[in-house]
Amino acid sequence: MWFEEFQKKFRWPPRHNAAVRENFEKRGAGRLAQMLQKVRKDGRKPSWMGDSAWADLNKYWQSQEFKQKSDQNKKNRDSNAGASLHTGGSIPHRVHFKKM
Repeated sequence: MWFEEFQKKFRWPPRHNAAVRENFEKRGAGRLAQMLQKVRKDGRKPSWMGDSAWADLNKYWQSQEFKQKSDQNKKNRDSNAGASLHTGGSIPHRVHFKKM
């Protein structure tokens, strides 16, 4: 439904349909994840969400499965073991390459 609305406002060559759709879905999923994270932290039902969806999400957020995944992800983010940390700053990699 949302992609159909997007198509009404924007145009691209038909050969790019699959790539545009994939990009739309990826960005939409990321945005939805951000919105749900904010809702979970606020603890208040947003006006755009139905009561049954709110109840289901709260039930899932209180589940042992969610708490275990959340704890594991926290540990993974805090771990530097074997991690590749970005330490190049705001200088593009092409500039670093030229300097070498």
